[in-house]
Amino acid sequence: MKTDAAKLEALVQENLWLQAKVEELESRIAQLQLEIPKEADKDNVVATYETELQCRTEEIRRRNEEISVLTESNAALSAQLTAAKQQLGAVQMSLDNITKSYNSSTKQVIDPQTRINQLVATSHPDESRARSSQKEKEGGSGRDQKDKQLVVVRNPSDRGAVSVMLQIAAGI
Repeated sequence: MKTDAAKLEALVQENLWLQAKVEELESRIAQLQLEIPKEADKDNVVATYETELQCRTEEIRRRNEEISVLTESNAALSAQLTAAKQQLGAVQMSLDNITKSYNSSTKQVIDPQTRINQLVATSHPDESRARSSQKEKEGGSGRDQKDKQLVVVRNPSDRGAVSVMLQIAAGI
């Protein structure tokens, strides 16, 4: 019976060892099963990152296209602005020239008119006094306007030049 007891003891020992091995393997299986979702989660995370990377790549491409369009538009607007500034400068110079021409023309009209009035006043001092008193009586209109007229003639081919003529009415 010793042999049976020794066999039994050996079998019990082997059984305990196998049970320990089974528990160890079951523990390892449980650990691996816990890691499987982690690997699956890693795959999901990688897939999510890849999708996000694709979206961002598309966004960057779209933004680069927008930048190109805006850069071209900005260059065109800058060219238009430069042209408008040049036109404004030309218009300002033209306005200055027209203002100078107008002032010169006005002076050309006023100076001879003043000179004519001085000559008329010195050539006929008695008549001018009589006429002025007659004008005051008649309310400012009178023979003076009929006797002389100041005519301003502008030559269209000569910009800004003005000819002044005095027409004195003949007769009464």
